Amino acid sequence: MTPITLAPFEVGHLDTALTLSQQVGWPHRIEDWELIRILSRGWVALEGAQVVGTAFLTPYGPTLGAANMIIVDERMRGRGVGRRLMDALLEAREGRTLQLVATEAGRPLYERLGFRPLVRIAQYQGTVGQVRAPGGVEPADQHDLSELVDLDHAASGGMRSALLSALIDQGPAAVIRRAGRIAAFGFRRPFGRGHVVGPIIASHIEDTQALTAHHLAACPGAFARIDVPEPTQMGSWLEETGLLHAGGGLMMRLPGHPLPSTEATVHALTSQALG
Repeated sequence: MTPITLAPFEVGHLDTALTLSQQVGWPHRIEDWELIRILSRGWVALEGAQVVGTAFLTPYGPTLGAANMIIVDERMRGRGVGRRLMDALLEAREGRTLQLVATEAGRPLYERLGFRPLVRIAQYQGTVGQVRAPGGVEPADQHDLSELVDLDHAASGGMRSALLSALIDQGPAAVIRRAGRIAAFGFRRPFGRGHVVGPIIASHIEDTQALTAHHLAACPGAFARIDVPEPTQMGSWLEETGLLHAGGGLMMRLPGHPLPSTEATVHALTSQALG
């Protein structure tokens, strides 16, 4: 039996990593993997020279991080590959509170490592119908980044400036302003089979719906996905736009450095914006 070794994730691993995500039915394109690679620290599990597992730690400042793209080749399961990848990731977290979205298959491992349930995530996806673009929503660009980062920090507890800057470059960003200040914002970008909407940071469900409608109205007939925390007031409204409930996952948290108290609600998580 060939021993399993761990190594840093490099550009040359992208093609095999894409095959792994396709094996488990995830919709990521090579471009989606590349975005995660740029923003994160990653590891591969190798059987000889063959990639048989992946894991990424995306830091959001000194207090918060996300664990992403934890995949083990189906033929290698039961050999402790996932545990070794997670051990490497946890060793590198530097005390950060960690969040991830767990599948049912992955949940037992994460529970053994100390992760606890935070909120269940519902995924909605499908072909976008005719959606009316609302008023009061404006485009945003890199000039708005500092305000977006501040509002996002109040909501998530992390400093996600690198992520938000990358998302502005990837696809359109939109904001709602009140009294000359950004009160809510949301993104749309190419992902998988079409588009993903999120993250959306808003304190009111009306703003969440307005930002979502703004993005969906721009891509009628296209495939789109949005992830929202449950219980949600968004479900029936999203179904009216053509997006249907398609499963989801469980967001889990491993405590570390204390996070600031939140002032806004993250209505649309979009699998922490990278999945």
